[in-house]
Amino acid sequence: MNKTALIIEPYGNDHIVIEDLNTSGYSLISVTFEDVSRIYPPFKHSKLKENITFSVTNKMINSVPFLVQYMIPKYSKIIENNRISLIVPTHKTNDINFLIVGHLNQVFKFPGLNKKQARFWYRKSRYLKHFKSLGFKTPNILQIVPMKEYPDTLPIQSFPVICKPDCGSGGEGVYVAKSPKELDVLFQPADKNEPMSEFAKLFRQRDQFGRRRNYLFTLIRSNYLIEEFIPGSVISVAGIKAINGIEVSLIYEIKPSNLPFRSENEFLAPFDKIESLERVRSIVPQMIKQSVFPLGPFMLDFILDSKGDLYLIDAAPRLSATAIQFFGPCYADNSYVTRSISALLEKRINIQKRDKPLVYVYSKRLPLPKGQLIRFSQKESFSEYVIDWQFYLKPGEKIFQERNDSFTERKGHITVIGKDIQEAKKRWSQEYKKLEILIDTFPNS
Repeated sequence: MNKTALIIEPYGNDHIVIEDLNTSGYSLISVTFEDVSRIYPPFKHSKLKENITFSVTNKMINSVPFLVQYMIPKYSKIIENNRISLIVPTHKTNDINFLIVGHLNQVFKFPGLNKKQARFWYRKSRYLKHFKSLGFKTPNILQIVPMKEYPDTLPIQSFPVICKPDCGSGGEGVYVAKSPKELDVLFQPADKNEPMSEFAKLFRQRDQFGRRRNYLFTLIRSNYLIEEFIPGSVISVAGIKAINGIEVSLIYEIKPSNLPFRSENEFLAPFDKIESLERVRSIVPQMIKQSVFPLGPFMLDFILDSKGDLYLIDAAPRLSATAIQFFGPCYADNSYVTRSISALLEKRINIQKRDKPLVYVYSKRLPLPKGQLIRFSQKESFSEYVIDWQFYLKPGEKIFQERNDSFTERKGHITVIGKDIQEAKKRWSQEYKKLEILIDTFPNS
């Protein structure tokens, strides 16, 4: 078998995927889109055989017709010219990429998602309804708001509610409305006399139909779900479905930022509350066996409520970005990626249950106020306990208020290890003090 694999839109911790697959003997080619917003530096890795870059606009990249008519022929040519035998389902195999990968896999007879499965995983409303029909707990979907319509909020009596894109968006565009008025801010046209504060500007940019709507809508281009809000911890699961069984590889906790946005702000791995842990380990294999997951990696997100019940809020047949980063430090090996690919290729894997981690990992976004960056420096080198950190901003650039989009990640982060989460958190604070960040804060508007 030719071991040349294609990676679509590598980003962030995909360097770990590239290194692991390269060690396994794969020759790797990537396809990236030129970053039209110039938020991040272009992705580069010395072990990529080739990185093919296309220049596109946000409108093009989020348009299904554009990707079908323009990009799929280009992908097909790349596959044929390079004798590619596998498309790697990285954490960017999400939203519209499901449709692309499903189409290409079926045409070229690659393992993984087929067209039918890709359409299933493309919409949250579809797979959440499916899991509910199987008897699993999911939040109630109160309304699906079509792209060209505004919601009738009168039937919604209980608040707060979650508003999020129906098509998978990598966590972007999630908003919590605490009242009908806040729903109107998200969905309804702006009044002519409305003062355009920073907050209003974020929400009232014009959509592709010439009307005003949430600024994220113009990028995500999806129907929106208005969904029951369930208070509780966010628990994420990364695992592998193989022909000889199902492995729950890593369970970790995500702590979102404060309302109204729900950006992923803190990451704690592994999750170690024994009673809840066993509940997760019991329910996940049932969900995988009874649903339409292809072989290979999967991820599931749950709300763990105060009663100990688990509500599924997200799912996808792909590698978990956080698990890619945390699995190695926690367990001192890199087999999550390589065994996921082995399972995808219909090979038997050694199903493992990992109880005691080598270390615990704590990662947190830098707590920066909105404003303009004046100066950034590092007063002292980080200790050996820091395993990753990023800071993308340059002097003169603006820092936006907390919200769930790419600008949230742009604030940067520090990732620290410890013998337990408490120690890792304490070390995080010590390491953060080694940075000197001067910001000219904007007045509250």
